[in-house]
Amino acid sequence: LQQHRKEERHQERVVVCRNQEAKRQEGMSSGGISPQQHQLTSVVYGAIRDERYEEAVGLLKVQLQTFPRSRAALSLLGYCLYQTGDFRGAAATYDDLCGVCPEEQEYKLYHAQALYKAGAFAEASKAALRIFFFSGDAATATGDVGDATTRGGHHAQQQQRNNNDDDLRQRVAALRAAIAYGQDQLGTAKAHLDDECLLRDDPDVLTSYAAIATKENRFEDARSLYEAASQTLGVFRADIAVNLALCDYKEGKFASALTQLAAVIERGVRDHPELSVGSTTDGVEVRSVGNSQILQETHLVEAFNLKFAVEYRLCKNVQAAKEALSDMPPRAEEELDAVSLHNAALVDDDPSAAFRKLNFLLSHPPFPPEAYGNLLLFHCKFGYNELAPT
Repeated sequence: LQQHRKEERHQERVVVCRNQEAKRQEGMSSGGISPQQHQLTSVVYGAIRDERYEEAVGLLKVQLQTFPRSRAALSLLGYCLYQTGDFRGAAATYDDLCGVCPEEQEYKLYHAQALYKAGAFAEASKAALRIFFFSGDAATATGDVGDATTRGGHHAQQQQRNNNDDDLRQRVAALRAAIAYGQDQLGTAKAHLDDECLLRDDPDVLTSYAAIATKENRFEDARSLYEAASQTLGVFRADIAVNLALCDYKEGKFASALTQLAAVIERGVRDHPELSVGSTTDGVEVRSVGNSQILQETHLVEAFNLKFAVEYRLCKNVQAAKEALSDMPPRAEEELDAVSLHNAALVDDDPSAAFRKLNFLLSHPPFPPEAYGNLLLFHCKFGYNELAPT
């Protein structure tokens, strides 16, 4: 449930810089861009502006056939794939971009972040280790030449580089903590969060410590940290509300958990009617909303999955549990996250479909730890003891 919002917001930087990036496209200097290329660039930016990322992906892939080492096209393609939830595709694109621009440490960070979001924690950890930090002392030594005006210019450049370096260090430390957390290496995660470059009262740092406390079953400590982060922010944040509900759920405070979840769902419905919450339950046919960044920011998926857990595991109300899943913003089965697919298998009326979903999860880690045990139970329940995995 823990989300690394600071890392996810990195993508905004790509859009801000896209006009400058476009000028660097291979073979496309400002004097050599054809009218057709101008039109294509305009269409791509328009699609991104309107959040039509799938359309932009198709256009950018066409452009890369002509300019396979285009920094701008690769950068925008990585951004769009990330926004659509294709983190593996985004990681591969950023890896290509690192080959084109090996000196750009930001691209290495984006590559590691995309791998992390794809659940490839070991690969993400290795990628994060490849990020280079400039040495302030060395840079200063090489820059302290020339007259006073030149030295002043070098000093300003070095100060800017140091500021950028500090920001990069913070983001890398937070990412490495998130990767370790995903691998259940809680001691390592704490060590990264204790890095002196991170501010102890930063809301994202507080929520990361809280997530670790939750995994360690220190729910009161976790609740205090989440509440401190919320007070620091001064505004409602869906991920904190969901995680507070998780603490309540773990402590058996189910009414309080459902109240927290209701607030998340109500806000998501009000602020984003385009996500079509409840449409499937009502029998309305609507298209998939995909795994957009907006859906991730509302944390509706996490809220409905936790509501499912309350109804299914504690209240034994299978019908209410099914409705919690069908109330989710509509997505195609292949777009479902591991937790949603696992929960859908538990209440699937078709045993063969349930087996298919659970077997798929086991062959595509990471998956919920309960998946293996539930698959064994299903084999026993339906009389397939001899086929149960060992």
